[in-house]
Amino acid sequence: MKFKSKLKRYIFGKVESFKNLKKSKKSGVIFSVISILSFQICALVSLSASLSFSQILADLKFPAGFVNLNLDVYEPENLFVQIPYEINNVGMFSLTDIETSVKLSVNYLNMSNSVNITSVFFSKSSRLPDVTPFSVYSGFFEGGQPYFDELALIDMYNYSGIFEPKFFKMNFSFSATYYFGLIKFSYSLRQVSI
Repeated sequence: MKFKSKLKRYIFGKVESFKNLKKSKKSGVIFSVISILSFQICALVSLSASLSFSQILADLKFPAGFVNLNLDVYEPENLFVQIPYEINNVGMFSLTDIETSVKLSVNYLNMSNSVNITSVFFSKSSRLPDVTPFSVYSGFFEGGQPYFDELALIDMYNYSGIFEPKFFKMNFSFSATYYFGLIKFSYSLRQVSI
């Protein structure tokens, strides 16, 4: 009798463990399928983010038109620069923490000693608002007298010839974060003629 009851319990236990095994196999299969699908979705979203990110860099326009530059050193309060820009966010995620920096320089020949001079006469950094997905943000990067080096401009006027060419150049840097702050990038343009 004891042997029969032990055998029944043993067989019942094995049947129950087999049923639980079937259930755990089903849940394991379901978990595996969900894991594979979520991995594929994340991979596709990441791929899409990187492709749209490269398009954002291609569509960044700085300057996006004519640069307005007033270099009147006789009335320094009128010193002014205005540079149009356009940021086209074709991606699915916002561009955040956007910071820009602009330096303007002039290259000229010093007539007193025939030395080629390059001097920075404007420098400013600025933070721009976030750009939402599928939108275009355009505006003007502006700066007045506090951002100018008046001595560099006065030297340019005093030591360069009236008919000697002056070459104005711009150094521009742009940094932002993308894809929930996971992609941080910076972009620079050096010695762009304006």
